[in-house]
Amino acid sequence: MICPVNVQGSETVRVADGGSLSVRQWDVVDLRFRGDEAQVRELANPVDVDLVATFQDEAGTRLSVDGFYNDGCEYIVRFTPPSSGQWSYVTESSMSSLDGKTGALVVESPQVGRRGGIVVDAKEKTRFQYESGDSYYPIAFECDWLFALDAENESDIPVTRQFVDTLAENGFNQVVMNVFAYDVNWKKDERLTADHDYGSPNVFPFGGTNEDPDFSRLNIDYFKRLDRVIEYLDQKDIVAHLMIYVWNKRVNWPEADSEADNRYFYYVARRYQAYPNLVWDISKEALGYGHNDVGYISQRIERLREHDAYDRLVTVHDYSYCRRFVDKVDFVSVQLWSSELYGVMRKVRSDMPGKPILNIEHGGYERGPYVVFNGNYTSPEV
Repeated sequence: MICPVNVQGSETVRVADGGSLSVRQWDVVDLRFRGDEAQVRELANPVDVDLVATFQDEAGTRLSVDGFYNDGCEYIVRFTPPSSGQWSYVTESSMSSLDGKTGALVVESPQVGRRGGIVVDAKEKTRFQYESGDSYYPIAFECDWLFALDAENESDIPVTRQFVDTLAENGFNQVVMNVFAYDVNWKKDERLTADHDYGSPNVFPFGGTNEDPDFSRLNIDYFKRLDRVIEYLDQKDIVAHLMIYVWNKRVNWPEADSEADNRYFYYVARRYQAYPNLVWDISKEALGYGHNDVGYISQRIERLREHDAYDRLVTVHDYSYCRRFVDKVDFVSVQLWSSELYGVMRKVRSDMPGKPILNIEHGGYERGPYVVFNGNYTSPEV
């Protein structure tokens, strides 16, 4: 069977089952497989099909990567080669038409400027670096609603590109964002115009709507549109600090640890783990608003590590959790509001040595045309 393959940054190419494809190290490759139409039609939920491709290089290094459903009869294994050289793969699947597919990749040296994923520096445990060994110092911008800027545009992401280009031009190399959020639970500025209000979007990661959800299925189109955002951030060398959940943005989530909740969680892990510009955050406001407890968050971390073949860094948007369970996270996220950040952060570092620390929310909200949130200070100079 001929299976189309998408290679990031190039046109779609096609590789026959058992054929060979030339790619570059640390570039994202979509291996696309077509399931048998009759078999797919018989399934109660095609998302639940197990598909894994085991990749192996000439030295015997193995990497088993979960695939995911991409609508219709299509399934994808998204792969990012961690090294150059010859790689082969074979698939295993609960669907016979996806099982036993083989192929090879000739992986060339990375493109200039391509540096791989973000890891903790092995020599300086409080610092980050790229897989290439280059230092990475996060200059981050919180944009929880980045997913929404073009979520209702089925064909393009012009607003997203303009925004991300501006971030890149001003030296930012990380964006803190949600997979999905619905709306704020505080009063909005009465001057806010509709074209600047991205709350209550007409999109939803599940079936139905946020007001009338169908948790029995996922909205695959939603995730295809989110792909465009993560991919463009990757092109601009900006890390997507991706928060899988958020508890204070009026999202109608399925019951915690239900079949629907786990389906969503695993799907996000399978679809986005290959992007080298990704770090995981289990949830914004992880322990706030009475939604869940430490047990649930710890369980999510463990399951994420089991399903992420690339070992992307994991944190939790909750300082109290990170402080109590520092060994469960790869870096500590703190939310400390103070105009005198230097002394505050030095205290955190002395209390929590041996881990990178990112003050993910420090209370600085610059003045803009609308009052969005009352921060600790608004002056850019401060």
